[in-house]
Amino acid sequence: MIGFVYLAELPSMGLLKIGFSRHPMRRMIALKSTAKAQVNLISTKPARQEDESAVLKKFSTFLSHGREWFFDAPEIRQDFPPSSYSIGHDHCQHVYAWNIYHCSLHLEKKRKQLAIELCERASGLGVEMKQLCALSSVSFKRWNRLTSEGPAPQLGTLFLLHSTLDAIEAERQAA
Repeated sequence: MIGFVYLAELPSMGLLKIGFSRHPMRRMIALKSTAKAQVNLISTKPARQEDESAVLKKFSTFLSHGREWFFDAPEIRQDFPPSSYSIGHDHCQHVYAWNIYHCSLHLEKKRKQLAIELCERASGLGVEMKQLCALSSVSFKRWNRLTSEGPAPQLGTLFLLHSTLDAIEAERQAA
């Protein structure tokens, strides 16, 4: 799986966390909730999940507890230079990233809701998603991948499929 190996800090305890996530900002929010303390994203590196194991092993001498929490050490920080995804301590940058994340989260939820409504509507009309995708020139393989393991389909795709269902309904009512 492609994603990011990230370095986060828990300043109140002097700890660093090395982990893997496809969505580091979401992961930070989850960590803040779990730790009930400030957690800062220091750096991210595009990587595969297997790459995380190599990094964890490399710094095992600094391990604090668990398998991903380490004592704050310059050697670890040097291996993770601040990246463009870094929040660090800059409050303005943090608020901006937080707002962007929540805006995208809201859109993601809305798109997922529209995808569910689309599937229910198609089912109610007796139209299979494969057939609907073919009528709309949308790749069914991509539709399946998006709805089962990834983000929700883009709004344009959803509206195109809903429009095709509108046309099917109108045609059936006219007949």
